[in-house]
Amino acid sequence: VKDTVMPGNQADVIGHGTWCASAIGGTRGTDHVFSTLEHTPVICEGMAPQCNLAEVKALDFIIGTAPTSMLLAGLEKAVQMNSDVISCSWGGSFQGVEPQDSPFYTAVQEIVNRNIIIAVAAGNSGPGASTITDPGALPQVLTVGAYNVVGNTFNSMFGPAGEAAAFSSRGPTPWGEIKPDTIMPGAIIDSAAAGIYPTQMSVSYSHVAHAQQAIAGTCLVRDTAVYTPDGPI
Repeated sequence: VKDTVMPGNQADVIGHGTWCASAIGGTRGTDHVFSTLEHTPVICEGMAPQCNLAEVKALDFIIGTAPTSMLLAGLEKAVQMNSDVISCSWGGSFQGVEPQDSPFYTAVQEIVNRNIIIAVAAGNSGPGASTITDPGALPQVLTVGAYNVVGNTFNSMFGPAGEAAAFSSRGPTPWGEIKPDTIMPGAIIDSAAAGIYPTQMSVSYSHVAHAQQAIAGTCLVRDTAVYTPDGPI
């Protein structure tokens, strides 16, 4: 199910929303371009391929930005869809010294009060301390950073295998709370990334525009994917 809080604008221009949705609920498929380059089958599949998946578009303007009001409208739309889990692959710098200073604080609290899990990207501002973005810094959300599954020595933004990626934002929060809550694979993860234009998103790493791309980040650009699973994930 696709929806938008931007009237008349539902197209995924840069492909990041498609990538997030596919990483969550995509069906199994072969990345033929990477399979050819690597001389071995490269298979893509979402983490919960049988979930009920909905995507809410709340960002645009080519580089994936939006006013806070639009992001809040996207969260409200997700709640209206009776979501069990909301995944937010977006964020911005935290302005303030306590959680209540965030413009997302009240909305996030309402989401949690409805027993909805909200998972939020930690941000891509590492490796310095206290770089967790908003709303990932909020205590009510499940904040997720990125680590490297394999070595990616060709790019200093990754770091060694088995460790948190150098780009992944670190805590503590401005009020001293430990964040992120967990880290997951986030460096060169292959998923569907079909945008309208041949943007950097669609040609990253392989430098060949195709229907999938292996990209990296905790919130590469700003878009919102929302899903309601049939059962446990």
